[in-house]
Amino acid sequence: MMRPADNPFAMQRIDAIPYEMRGMSWDDLLARLERLGRRSAIVGPHGTGKSTLMEALAARLEARAWQVRYHRLRRDDRAVPSSFLAQLGPTTMLMLDSAGCLGPGAWLDVARRSRSSGALIITAHRPGRLPTLLRTRIDASLMTRLVEALLGGSSPWPPAELEAMLRAHRGNARQVLRELYDRIAASALREV
Repeated sequence: MMRPADNPFAMQRIDAIPYEMRGMSWDDLLARLERLGRRSAIVGPHGTGKSTLMEALAARLEARAWQVRYHRLRRDDRAVPSSFLAQLGPTTMLMLDSAGCLGPGAWLDVARRSRSSGALIITAHRPGRLPTLLRTRIDASLMTRLVEALLGGSSPWPPAELEAMLRAHRGNARQVLRELYDRIAASALREV
């Protein structure tokens, strides 16, 4: 019997996959961030790697002597903790994941209070609150690479099937991977 942690699509394995830059290098992304005045948004649908990209970007910024302050909002959050916006300075990099959860008033408070920080990067599902740094999306080719990375080899699902699953889940790779987790778990039960 397969333990949940042994399923190749277990959440801790998914979370360990690094963000794959496509179409630009990390240096290009950091240069774009500078051109945007260090105030920008990572924009994309659910499950397309916004948070993964933000975490990878945070590590690169910390290596460049930024003091990164990261906060992830939950769906029912209506404000950010005051500690997130306290004692800001020119080397403070604020990273606010899921900024779309904030209503207009709370967002204006963040925008106003974050001015004394050196930078602000948010994730959102739609553009508009800050200039777009990067749009995330998952295509069939990337989905296939993710599946193969998690399996440690070739995928038993052809790219066309993964593409159909991706369409069915509206481009949400996390939902596709959850479906694959369930398929692996069900086949392991049948083998018992």
